[in-house]
Amino acid sequence: MKRFISLLLFLFLLTYLASAQKQITPNFILRGTFTGKHTHAIFLQYIDGNGKRIERKAYIRRGKFLFRELIASPVYAGLISDIKVKPKDIGEVSNFTEIFLSPGEMTVSLHENDFGHAKITGSIMQSDYDQFEMQRQLILKSKDSLDFNMNKLRQKVNTAEVHKAYLILLDKLNTFDKKDNQFEYYFIKTHPSSYFSVYLLDNCFSPGGDLSLDSAEIIYNTFTPYVKNSIAGISLRKKITNCKASAVGSFIKLPIVTDVNGKVIHLHQIMNKGYVIFDFWASWCIPCNQENLHLKQLYNKYHAKGLDVVTISVGDYKKFWKDTIKKLGITKWHNTLANNVANLDTFYNIEQMAPSLFLLIDKRGKIIGRYRGNGGVGLNSEYNEGTVDDLDRKIAQIMPDN
Repeated sequence: MKRFISLLLFLFLLTYLASAQKQITPNFILRGTFTGKHTHAIFLQYIDGNGKRIERKAYIRRGKFLFRELIASPVYAGLISDIKVKPKDIGEVSNFTEIFLSPGEMTVSLHENDFGHAKITGSIMQSDYDQFEMQRQLILKSKDSLDFNMNKLRQKVNTAEVHKAYLILLDKLNTFDKKDNQFEYYFIKTHPSSYFSVYLLDNCFSPGGDLSLDSAEIIYNTFTPYVKNSIAGISLRKKITNCKASAVGSFIKLPIVTDVNGKVIHLHQIMNKGYVIFDFWASWCIPCNQENLHLKQLYNKYHAKGLDVVTISVGDYKKFWKDTIKKLGITKWHNTLANNVANLDTFYNIEQMAPSLFLLIDKRGKIIGRYRGNGGVGLNSEYNEGTVDDLDRKIAQIMPDN
């Protein structure tokens, strides 16, 4: 019996060790060659399947370096040197390059101060990226040429003729920007099994991009299961889900908040009384403070008709936050601090507290408007956001004077 138990323990130990070994066994090898005199080591940086930032260091030995790591799927990464001093008499230098890692064995060739011309082989994702970049070269060269000529015009005296010539070039540049965007969409749609496509889609759907939430979701749904379940695919799916949760037409999810006196506020009780503006702001943000003064005018005008205001802040120093509230004279409404930063990130897609974000909510808790503060000029197209002026017009529409 003892021998039988010992055998079971032995088999269990073997199974455990085999499992542990399987979990830590690297599934990619990156072999590098390097030429240069000032660099001693190379850093590899990427995000793993848990959203954790990974950084690894490899020393250069006789012009070679090596990385052995484990990744859940092909993933975007960066290679950067440890060079501290820029060599003399060298103009444009580059000691960082993008790289797309894939399971398997890869090679990379780097030259000091010229990482932009790195040669990478063995990565299926890198091959897709290289194909994409090669096909858009004509567009990029045209854009670079226009940028060069526009820069020359900026250095001249701004006469009427110079201004006219500049606008002509700007119009052409906008045309090529549209062509570039169209090319990106074409690549994504025609490569649904490419791990690189999900990175392109995420970039098009980021702030500054012109892809709507609905379009991003439709394209995402065309991806193969492997791409959807990749590190980037899961991240993009979460981003789309979060955007839908805070988009106009969705029902708001309420964070746990406390007011200036430390009292827990039940936000659903406030919403039951009428329309509510949720104002996400930061007391250190000057544009936000100006917008709260404007919000005070709206509150004074429409509060008797059923409009209420809840300001929500995160990360502010409590004393400075309270002092700012008193200074602005906005003590009549509900000033609160969110207890959980993740609620703002997850439910409202607020990566930072400035510029202000206003959500207009009806009695049912439905989001009927999403507006960006003036400090966010250029970001209003993201998630179909309006401006502060649009907020004024919307409230005047739902709460007319007569």
